[in-house]
Amino acid sequence: MHEISIIGLGKVGLPMAAGFGAAGVKVTGFDSDPGRGELLQTHDPEDRTICLEAGLSAALVKARPNLQAADNIGEALEASDISFVIVPTPSEADGSFSLDYVADAFAEIGQALPHLNRPHLIVLVSTVSPGSVSGTLIGILEKHSGLKLGKGFHLAYSPALIALGDVICGFMQPDFAFVGETHSEGGDQLAAFYRDILPENTPLHRMSAQSVEIAKIALNNFLTMKISFSNLIGQLCNETIGADAHQVLGALGDDHRIGSAYLKPGMPFGGPCLPRDNAALASSLQKAGLASDLPDAAFRINQELMRQLANLTDPGPGKRIAVIGLGYKAGSNLTDESAAIIICNHIAQTGAEVRVGDPQINNMDLTNLDADVQLFADLEEAVRGCDTVLITGYVQTDIDVRSLCLPDTCVIDIGDGFAIKRGNF
Repeated sequence: MHEISIIGLGKVGLPMAAGFGAAGVKVTGFDSDPGRGELLQTHDPEDRTICLEAGLSAALVKARPNLQAADNIGEALEASDISFVIVPTPSEADGSFSLDYVADAFAEIGQALPHLNRPHLIVLVSTVSPGSVSGTLIGILEKHSGLKLGKGFHLAYSPALIALGDVICGFMQPDFAFVGETHSEGGDQLAAFYRDILPENTPLHRMSAQSVEIAKIALNNFLTMKISFSNLIGQLCNETIGADAHQVLGALGDDHRIGSAYLKPGMPFGGPCLPRDNAALASSLQKAGLASDLPDAAFRINQELMRQLANLTDPGPGKRIAVIGLGYKAGSNLTDESAAIIICNHIAQTGAEVRVGDPQINNMDLTNLDADVQLFADLEEAVRGCDTVLITGYVQTDIDVRSLCLPDTCVIDIGDGFAIKRGNF
């Protein structure tokens, strides 16, 4: 039976522990917040950190016999053969990823390594900028352990290919997995673990850690460019009489070189990953002396679309406008880089009365939302008396929001490709 430790039990680390534990892996978890470690054994299924992550409560219950919490990193390493490190890597001002939390964790790991009686594999899961593993992190481990890479410890980079809200599925049933190796023995060990745990025939892409660092942010940047391209074509179709964006992009998606995923008009991209990786690629290109035109263009198109969607509501003093769905995706309470929040702020700046409706509104971090925006968990109350209702498509409800609107209300359904509707629904 595999024995692993997970350093960091946050929004990604806790579901990772639950998923692997439910699959029969012995998992020892450590987090600087002892309360996170306690969740490995007991939890409230209705707690928002649990219930909004698909399958997390059930996985924690199933995995409970295989889960334990450590009091410190050294204890976690002693109980495992492989340690997965997933701690925050916030964005710096230039778009690159900060290594502060990773460096702290690696320093403690390094101090614990000499006390182990067998070579240990450290696997970094947090997203980092190109060159971080070889340029900084190996040195931290060697300095604090007094050991050399390949002698006493191995290091690999395997960033998470997940979406918050569906993390367990992302870990346990990925399209593929990265094995970014700094030493062949460590790569062999991680590949063997994945072959035992992941579904049969899951592709494993073994390459250098430097290649994986680039591949991870390249993957998300391809998605941001595809989203921005789709929305640009959607806007052109809206301005062309007789053109239908869904038909145009649907035809393009049938070309096997393009594919239909993410190829439809809709909301701008947002959330905790895509905007950050977009900025990180631009930063990496600039540091390498290369032009960052592609990620910069995707970002500009995305920002402009937010302004255009705000203007589409015909905002201004005396207008009452409702925005339905505030999270970065349907059913989520996360508002990191939420496009809906930016759109609300643009509308509020015109002097319009802005009302936001979302069933998760009381569980959201609304720090970046204009203070004058009114909040409603009840969607019917949110749209009452509004001149315009903008439906982002990022709300999980069985209610047809259009049916709640008065006959003379202007309804803009972004999920329907910016379609504007008036009249009875």
